[in-house]
Amino acid sequence: MAPCVQQGEGTVMSGAVSVADMVHDDFRSGFEHAGVGMAFTGLDDQYLRVNHKFADMLGYTVDELRRLGPADVGGKEHATGWPQRKRALLTGASREVTSEKQYVRSDGTTLWVSVVTSLIADDSGKPQHFISVIQDISARRAAESALRESEEKFRQLADNIPEIFWITDARQRKLHYLSPGFETLTGKCLADVLRRPRSWLQVVHPEDRERVRLARKGLPQNEYNIEYRIVLADGAVRWVHDQAFPVRDANGDVYRIAGIGADVTHRKEAEEKLVYLAHYDGLTGLPNRVLFFDRLQQTLAQAGRRSTVAAVMFLDLDRFKVVNDTLGHAVGDDLLRQVAQRLSACTRMGDTVARFSGDEFVLIVNDLHGSEDARHIAQKVLLAFADPFRVGGHEIFVSTSIGISMFPSDSDDEQALLKNADTAMYRAKESGRNNFQFYTREMNARAMYRLNLENSLRHALDRGEFHLHYQPKACLHTGQVTGVEALLRWERPDHGLVPPAEFVPLLEDTGLIVPVGEWVLGEACRQIAEWRRSGHDPVAIAINISARQFASRNLGELIKRVLDEHSADPRDIEFELTESLLMVNTEEAVRTLTYLKSLGLRLSIDDFGTGYSSLSYLKRFPIDALKIDRSFIDEIITNVDDATITRAVIGMAHNLGLKVVAEGVETEAQLSFLSANGCDEAQGYYFARPQPAAELTKWLGQVHRRPSPSRQGVKRA
Repeated sequence: MAPCVQQGEGTVMSGAVSVADMVHDDFRSGFEHAGVGMAFTGLDDQYLRVNHKFADMLGYTVDELRRLGPADVGGKEHATGWPQRKRALLTGASREVTSEKQYVRSDGTTLWVSVVTSLIADDSGKPQHFISVIQDISARRAAESALRESEEKFRQLADNIPEIFWITDARQRKLHYLSPGFETLTGKCLADVLRRPRSWLQVVHPEDRERVRLARKGLPQNEYNIEYRIVLADGAVRWVHDQAFPVRDANGDVYRIAGIGADVTHRKEAEEKLVYLAHYDGLTGLPNRVLFFDRLQQTLAQAGRRSTVAAVMFLDLDRFKVVNDTLGHAVGDDLLRQVAQRLSACTRMGDTVARFSGDEFVLIVNDLHGSEDARHIAQKVLLAFADPFRVGGHEIFVSTSIGISMFPSDSDDEQALLKNADTAMYRAKESGRNNFQFYTREMNARAMYRLNLENSLRHALDRGEFHLHYQPKACLHTGQVTGVEALLRWERPDHGLVPPAEFVPLLEDTGLIVPVGEWVLGEACRQIAEWRRSGHDPVAIAINISARQFASRNLGELIKRVLDEHSADPRDIEFELTESLLMVNTEEAVRTLTYLKSLGLRLSIDDFGTGYSSLSYLKRFPIDALKIDRSFIDEIITNVDDATITRAVIGMAHNLGLKVVAEGVETEAQLSFLSANGCDEAQGYYFARPQPAAELTKWLGQVHRRPSPSRQGVKRA
């Protein structure tokens, strides 16, 4: 019977034949030219015959390899694994054994192979030889290794990134993978969600849950890119951006759905903050310009439909810059926040209080019956500002000027209504501040005049258009001229003298009062020096200091420098300051006044009785005199209250060791009353009008002494 060998199937050969007989010509040809390695191995584990393919795989010649054995090329695995496999073949436990192992090549490198070994026995079943088929599996093992490495890298990445990575089957019924980021973000047990995949929906915010469910249901046909809220165990709310994509097999069919969710709470909060800042003022929390115009548009549309009236009120804080310059921006910011609170308390539900810029606020008041309703609200605002603001340990008095325009009588356009209210606000400023004005059509011409006036005013100092006029003061006991007050005048080209009431507030608002004030001091010093050179006895010159000037941190140094430049005697200069100016920051005011006093200057409080000072503050100021405001002098003869207040001021000042000056004295009766009640000095048209330096010099040369008023028949109170 001819021998038969079936490789890889472990068929036992019948009959006792030698290897040489077994490997006949046909088999030898197939053996030698096989595309896989083949080897006959004896029971003593030595190669009996190997083919060229096997030898090439290991880098040997056939003869070299035959002189070696499986133990020489099989490495450690041969010693540990082959005895067990050999025993299984010899005992009949296995017809063939398979193993994957590494062979050592002739150059020392290793080669991964798959070895299938069968036993060859004779007809009696006696084992004769082993035949092995060896295949090179290096490429497959490298691919498997790369795949394992790739999977490990994916798992390490997915397990350690803060994002939530998830994979489901195509129908989303089985959750194949969910990264630990889910548990980190939500606090929900990862194992519970893996057991019950649909339970993850419970962490979604109730208001977003249905939207998310429908979006997931549309997978994979529809795009899934959604942001929603989740609720943590402690009730905190976080925002998640969730995006999914289909995973396709080799045929292009979707068999998985993968997704990644990221915590975007900080981005959403930043976006919300940007939206807030785009519509609200960051300091006060009030609507800003953008939201104001949106609200105004809605208000006007609603008022038009209902045939009701609406009002726009433009507010500007009076002398706010003085507070900022004197007490600092932190105090100024706190003051603005308190102002916002008071304004909000003055309005009704549905009205709008907006901060426009700096110290400007705008109110939208809707559903009015007429201008009287707007008047009532404006009065309410003014009353709210009557009480002092307490900021940073300071008590600050701040008033406001309000301009009002009405819809539809003044305009039905948002921009025009705002412009008209702004114009009316400036009219309120010109009317003495701390009041409100309704817009009138005549105000437009006035506003244009004011703009042109401001433009010309900015060049007036450089062009030498300012002059000083001087108004004398006289002692009521001796009639002697005791000094003069320097009054600023502006000779505007082609317009003549501009009333001080029109341009002095502009100087203050624009800040030009600071350089102009320096010029006034220098001019007064120059005039005193001129009087001395011409042989005239100089008289003391009183100069007004504005709030803006007083708030300058270098005021004392500036005054000293100007005095030194003109070699002026400080005793010839007197500074007049309003009491409201001193009350902005009393501590700083005391320090500044003390420094000025140390220079030898005289100090007085102007317009006394119109501000907010009290005796507790007044006695702390190092001043020399009080000037009673002319508003009390005007009706001092006919108004009992004015007369009583004047007597009280005179008595209080004398008790404090202060001189008293009455301004605005125009009649003999006024003069007699003041003299009878102990007033020290008087100033007004009764003595002389303000006049240029040349005329004053001539006047002083003619009249060095005015007759004191007769006290005969004057009843002292």
